[in-house]
Amino acid sequence: MAMDLLNDTLKRLGVDSYSDLSDDEKLVYQGWLKQMSSDLTVGDIRSHIDNMQRAVTIELADEPEYIHSEIFPFWKRPNPKNIHLKARLKNYLLLSSFLATPEQAREALEKNLQNLGTVV
Repeated sequence: MAMDLLNDTLKRLGVDSYSDLSDDEKLVYQGWLKQMSSDLTVGDIRSHIDNMQRAVTIELADEPEYIHSEIFPFWKRPNPKNIHLKARLKNYLLLSSFLATPEQAREALEKNLQNLGTVV
């Protein structure tokens, strides 16, 4: 499946076969194939979401909340980039909490089971 996807991508880029690639391009292709064939874990997804969350937070901290008019300095309007960054950050936070929920539920269940064991 991964090989088919990469071959389709190459064809869309105008490359007919693997043999048409240069040595450097073959190395990149093999790296892509290795990445696509490896198993993706929940930990990998969490790590990626955490990295994206940090990147958006840094970008949001540098972005002004309002844009001031050059003609009328007292007039300001919300910065659309700031609004989009906040929306992205909220999405990453929701995804992160969604991925953490089963783990938190399991921990709570284990804690309750331990408490039941001490009561009995």
